[in-house]
Amino acid sequence: MMSEGPDASRSLQPGTGQSVSAYQGGRGGGPTAWAGGGWEPDEEPAFDWRRYSGAIVRNKWLIVLGLLLGGGAGLVAQRTLEPVYTVESTLWIEGANPRAAGDAAPIRPSQLLSTTGWLDLMRSFTVMDPVVEELRLYVSLGDRAHEAAFVGFGLRGGEEVRPGSYQLRISDDGQGFALLDADGSELERGNLGAPVGAGLGFDWTPSPAALPSGSTIPFTVRRPRDVARSLSRSLDVRIDREGTFLRVGLEGADPEQITRIVNAIVDRYVYVAEQLKRARLDEYSEILEEQLRYAEENLREAEFALENFRVATISLPSEQGSPVAAGLQQTQDPVRQNFFNLRLEEEEIRRDRQAIERALEQSTREGRLTTEVLEVIPSVQASSDLTRALALATERRADLRALRLRYTDEHPSVQEVLQDVRELERETVPTLLGNLLQAVDDRQAEIERFANQASRELQQIPPRAVEEARLQRRFESAENLFRDLQGRWESARLGAASTIPDVQILDRAQIPGSPSADPRIRFLALAIMAGLGLGILGALVRDRMDPLVRRPDQITRDLGLPILGAIPHARMRNGHFRPDDQQQVVEAFRNLRLAVTYAHGPRTPLVLTVSSPGMGDGKSFTTSNLALAFAELGHEVLVIDGDIRRGTIHTLFARDRKPGLTDYLAGEAGMHEIFRETEHPNLTVVPSGSRFRDGPELLGLPTMKALMDHARDRYEIILVDSAPLGAAVDAYLLGTLSGALLLVLRNGATDRELAETRLQELERLPIRLLGAVLNDVPGGYGPYRYYTYLPGYAAEDEDRPSRRRQLTAAGSES
Repeated sequence: MMSEGPDASRSLQPGTGQSVSAYQGGRGGGPTAWAGGGWEPDEEPAFDWRRYSGAIVRNKWLIVLGLLLGGGAGLVAQRTLEPVYTVESTLWIEGANPRAAGDAAPIRPSQLLSTTGWLDLMRSFTVMDPVVEELRLYVSLGDRAHEAAFVGFGLRGGEEVRPGSYQLRISDDGQGFALLDADGSELERGNLGAPVGAGLGFDWTPSPAALPSGSTIPFTVRRPRDVARSLSRSLDVRIDREGTFLRVGLEGADPEQITRIVNAIVDRYVYVAEQLKRARLDEYSEILEEQLRYAEENLREAEFALENFRVATISLPSEQGSPVAAGLQQTQDPVRQNFFNLRLEEEEIRRDRQAIERALEQSTREGRLTTEVLEVIPSVQASSDLTRALALATERRADLRALRLRYTDEHPSVQEVLQDVRELERETVPTLLGNLLQAVDDRQAEIERFANQASRELQQIPPRAVEEARLQRRFESAENLFRDLQGRWESARLGAASTIPDVQILDRAQIPGSPSADPRIRFLALAIMAGLGLGILGALVRDRMDPLVRRPDQITRDLGLPILGAIPHARMRNGHFRPDDQQQVVEAFRNLRLAVTYAHGPRTPLVLTVSSPGMGDGKSFTTSNLALAFAELGHEVLVIDGDIRRGTIHTLFARDRKPGLTDYLAGEAGMHEIFRETEHPNLTVVPSGSRFRDGPELLGLPTMKALMDHARDRYEIILVDSAPLGAAVDAYLLGTLSGALLLVLRNGATDRELAETRLQELERLPIRLLGAVLNDVPGGYGPYRYYTYLPGYAAEDEDRPSRRRQLTAAGSES
């Protein structure tokens, strides 16, 4: 315990204590620290976790309520939510990895689609619409027990379907039906066996055996395209980095249904891929066939021109040569033969240049490049880069035709191929042709320089020989091109006849045996966490809006009062206070005695009025036990019950209420009659006396001042228990007589706004407010856990009988 120091009053010396007890209750908290003559607030932390933890403990019923609500919502979700199943199928895309591609196939010009193209194809309506139609995903049942009635359900093609929720109600006799909409309005009525919903776009004639009498069958119909769009968005489609493996996944509550859907999708996907490849090969064959016809016509023209030239020049003298052997053709001088070849090449270059320029003019005029015209030009055939570019342009145009059979021009796959075709025909090939023309011009200039340097004799080569050689070369070139195109065309026809899909199913979807996720457990956990959060939030909001005193900082910071003492909460057992709690109260009043002594100062006697803002704050309990603490030091103590309306001091000390203070002030009793000795040494009480209507006026009489003067002469400690500040003017009258006032605030009971208002009134009166006593504070948790005292250090009598006395709380405390 804490004892008085040497600076205390001469007559106030340390002494032994006495145990006390009283009626208490309540909870609350806030951090305080001992500072000189009272309790002062610590600096407020940035996050006052003690305050919030105290608010949570104090409002734990809100936490429990939030947990109950969250748990209840989770249990409701257990009945409404369903576990989620996941199925997956894997497909292999042949030729997706260019490093693994080979040349064994009869024709493999390029991959059918790019990586993103395969993904777009999976989500396209070309794949989704037939699956929705096949599995009738556009109709959903409210009860799967009626699936047999929808076996033949369909939608009429070409008619606008009216989507919505419907009910098919069967009559009690099982002979008729009524079709109702979601609002219960009747749309159609008829006999069983007749079509149902024909005007709504339904193609449905349910079997009467599948429609129980008196039953109501709810179902919902959606537009197939809307269902396909929703299904496309719900698909989980992934492709690996090399673009070789395509995985298709779907989640749902019905494992059998989602398995059927995924398998139907991959089957349709493989079929569409096969049809696209077949269409592509067919288009490629048609393009090659067109080129083959052009090459065949060009070959006939070259052959006819060569034959006509030979017939026309058969009578002219031929070039002289020397025979080398019987049956062999003539030989020529090497120099002369080389010059002859140069002249022939010059003529071919000139004609090739004219053909290329005509092809470029035609492409500019028509907006597209004609590959058939370019492929028959010898100079173009000799350029490997240009030949590959023309072949690639042919292939991509075949791809474009095949894709346009399935998609519109706005589809990403069509746009991608169309962009390739435009880039090849408008940029790549024209650029290569320009380079070829430049090379042709350089070669022609080189040939002319050599020819000009030749002798006159060499320049006299007959034009007939040059022209015949040129026509011969033209014929051979046309023949080679025809044979090449014929081989490519036959390969394309063979590829189209034995088409193998570029996509194959590796793993079909299997019905899962266990769910991949259970939202019920997750929702239950989230609901409990949300309930806990709402409970904590409610506790903090309630703490923020709580008007009662809950924490010491509300007294020191908000009311501006030092806390002179804190009286802990005492628990009862079998009608008596527990010994440990009782000792805690004794030590608290010893500390309060010391704090009041230093707060009042050395002036004697110590005269003090004890009051509180409202009823039930414990002012009478505090007055009586504080008086007992002073009496334990050997001081002459007087307790005056100034609460003339509901005073209880006489009950606490087991004395009669009458005659008392009001009887003396009214002149009905003498002064010596109202001073009552108690069983406690050095402790005298003056009970409140009889109840008078004009009791407050009696407190303002000179007789009351004379009583106080008489008490000052005889007693060292005078404690006046007054009515609450919020009840009457009595406390203010008694406070002016004593000159000092001690305010009792009860944790969890005192209204802060009421206390603040009454303190403002005290500021206008000559009353010295020493500080506040915080009553009924809980210990053991939150900010109040340091208000208790260490167990095992109680002051006890060792070798003599105990001199302790016990006060009993009687009635209701004021």
